Amino acid sequence: MADTPEAFQDAMLDVTYGKPLTLTARQKAKREGLYWDVLLARSGLADRLKRLVADRNMGRDVQ
Repeated sequence: MADTPEAFQDAMLDVTYGKPLTLTARQKAKREGLYWDVLLARSGLADRLKRLVADRNMGRDVQ
């Protein structure tokens, strides 16, 4: 976060040329849980969408 363009540029340079980000195993696991494929798989929505598409392609009435 930056309040001025100069502060933003400084922050971007720090990120670009600074030390690489290191995460603990717990932080990595939390980050993994935010990927769309993981979220969709956990919610069951991806499977539901696949069934809807398959049903539609087979001409079945989809609700």
